Amino acid sequence: MNAIAWLGRLVIERVRGIGVATLMLLQIIFSLPTWLGVKLFIYQMYRVGVMSLLIITVSGLFIG
Repeated sequence: MNAIAWLGRLVIERVRGIGVATLMLLQIIFSLPTWLGVKLFIYQMYRVGVMSLLIITVSGLFIG
């Protein structure tokens, strides 16, 4: 009886591990960046970088 219980626990642990790995894979697949997200990211980087050059230039002129 002890060997059967050990085998049952082993099978349950393996199935649980496969389930956890499958859930992690599904979370990764569903959280991949979409095309809209990439476009918004590029737009935000443009706004933060290029659009702030005027402020950086004026600050640099006054500071020296």
